[in-house]
Amino acid sequence: MINKLTKILIVLIACVSVLLGFLWFKYQEPDSNAIRVTCTGDIYYDLNFTGWIEENAFEDYFEPIQPLLKSDLTIGNLVQTIGTSDATKENEEGEKEITEFPNSYLETLTTAYKGLGFDFFTCANMQSRRKGREAINHTLDVLDENKLGHTGINRSQEEQETIAIKKARDAKVAILSYTTKVYDSAVYEEDYDEEITYDVNVILDEDGNFDMAHKKKIKQDVAYAKEKADVVLVAMNWGNEYTYNIDQNQIVITNYLNSLGVDMIIGNHPHISQKADVLTNANGEKTYVFYSLGSLINAGYAKPGDVVDETGVNMAQASSVVTFELVPGEEGYEMDNVKVIPVINHYEKGYDNFQLIPLREYTDTQASKHAQSKYSANFNTRWFWEQYHALYDTYKLLSEERVNAEKE
Repeated sequence: MINKLTKILIVLIACVSVLLGFLWFKYQEPDSNAIRVTCTGDIYYDLNFTGWIEENAFEDYFEPIQPLLKSDLTIGNLVQTIGTSDATKENEEGEKEITEFPNSYLETLTTAYKGLGFDFFTCANMQSRRKGREAINHTLDVLDENKLGHTGINRSQEEQETIAIKKARDAKVAILSYTTKVYDSAVYEEDYDEEITYDVNVILDEDGNFDMAHKKKIKQDVAYAKEKADVVLVAMNWGNEYTYNIDQNQIVITNYLNSLGVDMIIGNHPHISQKADVLTNANGEKTYVFYSLGSLINAGYAKPGDVVDETGVNMAQASSVVTFELVPGEEGYEMDNVKVIPVINHYEKGYDNFQLIPLREYTDTQASKHAQSKYSANFNTRWFWEQYHALYDTYKLLSEERVNAEKE
């Protein structure tokens, strides 16, 4: 009898131990030693920010997403260059008015990025030349002074040929940045030396073709990056604005980069998030593709019209933040646990009360106060979750976990 009871007790103790072990494994805190990398969408300020920035602490804007930015390596896409003078026009009274977000503010905000958690910026964008080459040089000087890494715009041919490799603790991340086109300066009317092409990393020829010369350059860049780094990340400025549709250039360039074995493609420019793909090339190398992360920073609400529909205008008020971990692999570090965290760019009527709030922590009460809500009955958390599930559920990349767990 005793032996039988003893056996039953042993079995019960074993079952309880297994159950407790399972619960511990399931609910334990994430590994604090994991190397984490964060990538955000476009950073772009327009005149609508001016009044609010003058009277509020810039850091408060980013406070709700601070846990995301405090990674081992945080990368953003810096759309604007910092000019040395502001573009102006005369108003009806004959007075000059600034027609863009002040360059002095851009410089001040740039000096704050390091404290917010940013480490590196990709800079090849369609607007990179809009303020002239002097602005490109000044922007890079400001980034250097604030110990912020950069790639995509350059002061020299030598700088363009230098591949940016950034350390995330012991792991090495190579970061490349290209744009499919670039607009020449219209506001500043600067004369350009057509022989100088190193200032912006453009990936297509003048006719918009992904030609052999550019393919060769990209292949060389990626080959060097793969040799020197654990993972290779490519930022692409491409696509069409305010649409989920992926254009032919995005498809062609993606397939080529996947064939070269890059680990991740981060798209920007369309102002809204677009779908993701996970591709595998003939060598078994996997590429995570995010065709667009949208605009992290935006201040433009509008009534849906012929050019931009309700979905496009609403989604322009949100963006995707990508996080991933670097874990030891057979050769160096490998990419793992890739996730997308949706973020709402909240601001209210009169361009006031700006805050970047993770969608998981955004409420319908807040949504009802957003400036865009007056133009859309769909501006609510349920609608946004439906959009993001449609974009990212194919590969189970969407994270619904809270960013600020202490606020539970």
